[in-house]
Amino acid sequence: MNVQLSRSGIGHSAATGASATAVSPIANGVSKDKPSMAGQCGAAPVSRTAFAARQEQLNRQITHAQRTTRFLEQALTAFGELKTTLSQSVAGRHGARDVLQETLGRAQAQWSTRHAATGGALAQDLSFHEDGSARQDFHIRAMDLQSLHNERPELLTVYPRGTGKPPVSLLIDGAHRSAREWVRRLDHTLAASGISATLAEDNEPTFSTLESRWPELRDHLMIQGAGHRFPAGRPSRATAEIVPPFIDPTSWQIDDTAGQRAALRGVVQAIDRLQRTRDSLDRLLAETDSDMRHDRAALAEDAKHAAPAFGEALEKTSDFQRFATIGATLRGLSEQRVRAVSV
Repeated sequence: MNVQLSRSGIGHSAATGASATAVSPIANGVSKDKPSMAGQCGAAPVSRTAFAARQEQLNRQITHAQRTTRFLEQALTAFGELKTTLSQSVAGRHGARDVLQETLGRAQAQWSTRHAATGGALAQDLSFHEDGSARQDFHIRAMDLQSLHNERPELLTVYPRGTGKPPVSLLIDGAHRSAREWVRRLDHTLAASGISATLAEDNEPTFSTLESRWPELRDHLMIQGAGHRFPAGRPSRATAEIVPPFIDPTSWQIDDTAGQRAALRGVVQAIDRLQRTRDSLDRLLAETDSDMRHDRAALAEDAKHAAPAFGEALEKTSDFQRFATIGATLRGLSEQRVRAVSV
């Protein structure tokens, strides 16, 4: 499994389309892509605006990472209980089958809270998105590579949110292009509607949208064509099918021993993937904490030079400029902050 951590998304890399800058592959340690504020301020004083913006970004990242870590811990507990019960049932231990359905139900219920519990930070492919922008991958029937290579040109009008909402037009001109070129055209055209296109490992186009928008797109996606790939005359419902997720507890069957063995293998694989994702998040949290400490140290160092520089500026300026300097310094200073300092 090729899974990566990134500041905007821990996710599998895509051949085309928007992708986040990778911070660390889950299986290969952690490498950082953003220097800390301390590393940026060697030649110039720290910008307090930049410091505040960066702290906000790091706090958001920490919040989503902590929520995701809590969810993963709960999932590992639920799946661990299911693994134990399945093992006992497969081994024929008395009473295990009686509690198996209940244990599976708890695991399924826990996993179904993934999006809400993580604030959209953990996607179905176990990619982490610090801004809650987890995406849902899907295929559109009749939009595969074979259909795109059909030499008959066709202008498609795509309604991602149904008729009555703004559509986008997509020209399938029948030209001979590589799979990568077709996906690039699809991604560029559909971007305005919130749909991205990437090239999957099977060399077929895979589409994606924000998970929060997926139900609307799934239920309302309509496409009007010229009768070659899609019906002509009026928009018709297009079939969007999700890409099977890495972990799908609803697919685990426990009706017989063979099904239980297969389910047990699925649970073991899921636990391994969840554990590796949590370990990578732990490393990311440790790095972020280190970044925040470095930033604060850099700001404190800058503050040491602020007072002398301020005094020097007052000595070298006229009365009017002196008042202007003081006014700029005191701008935004509230009564509460003054009282807090004077107490």
